[in-house]
Amino acid sequence: WAVKFSSGLATKGAYLHPTQLYESFGTLCIFFCLVAIRSRKRYDGQVLVWYLLLYPIERFTVELLRGDKIRGYLFSLNLTDLIPGNELLTTSQTVSFGLFVIGVSSMAWLNYQDRKTHPA
Repeated sequence: WAVKFSSGLATKGAYLHPTQLYESFGTLCIFFCLVAIRSRKRYDGQVLVWYLLLYPIERFTVELLRGDKIRGYLFSLNLTDLIPGNELLTTSQTVSFGLFVIGVSSMAWLNYQDRKTHPA
């Protein structure tokens, strides 16, 4: 299950996962999830928070399958025994992790505010 790319400096002639298709399909799934959440939302900002939770998971996963190491890594450590290739996280994975943390924090804050405003 791979696509042979005939252009690109680092990927010419290489068989790689079609991550563009994975990204498109994942984003489409997120869209339908957000539409469903929007119809049942309890407070303002809930749809945005769910996007901040879902998209980073999808992006982080797709980044695991990309084969273009030329894009670089934000953190590079000499851990040859633990991680093949000495890489730790790509820039996109690091940003995704940060967005996910923001999403979790925002969800906790908005849920707290909602409970304060509308006690059970």
